[in-house]
Amino acid sequence: MAGPLSDGLFPDELYNGLAVPQDKRGYVMSYNKVVGKVRLRQLRVLRDGCKLSQSVFQSGTLKDGTARQRQLVDYCFPQYTLDTMSAESFGPEELQERTYTCTHHTCNARTCTRASTAA
Repeated sequence: MAGPLSDGLFPDELYNGLAVPQDKRGYVMSYNKVVGKVRLRQLRVLRDGCKLSQSVFQSGTLKDGTARQRQLVDYCFPQYTLDTMSAESFGPEELQERTYTCTHHTCNARTCTRASTAA
């Protein structure tokens, strides 16, 4: 794990540019001590799977009398359930066609199927 997530969670320097003291290393965002391994899981939902609240729409009149209407949010994401779960591909195109093989599954960005257990 490298990049912005790791850099944000485990910074090498403090907000003022000084190095993180040795006794403060291993803390997540300077507050929580990591004990054991870190495990991340990503759950995604279908976009536009819910109805936007009326509070995100704004209308009015400009000084010149022109009517104006705008929408502050373009879409929303519903609560995660089996019905709203998304298995759509995401990320850079060049990484989407890789095939990964695990003990029980063969996966790529679009599908995940159980490996054959026939002898």
